[in-house]
Amino acid sequence: MFIKCTDVKVSVDDEEVLMPIAPANNKYTEEEYADKVQVTYVYETITVPATTVTVDYTVNAVGAIQVDVHYKGVEGLPGLPVFGMRFVMPTIAD
Repeated sequence: MFIKCTDVKVSVDDEEVLMPIAPANNKYTEEEYADKVQVTYVYETITVPATTVTVDYTVNAVGAIQVDVHYKGVEGLPGLPVFGMRFVMPTIAD
């Protein structure tokens, strides 16, 4: 809500791929397999001075999701400001 996304990268099995959005993603079928997929978002804070936060979502072959967040501190900002993420699901998940 209070931060701007400046970049998105996707890698499959550690190889970066172009952003898989239509129509480029139409080449994939149910026969595609991967050991891991990583999606990395880079956000710019609205603080003064501004800095970046990188959020990596890594999904492995069994569906486990690992989330890593890296705050790039800069002089004049606290060591770790108030920070939160909200992951909204369109349906109930278990």
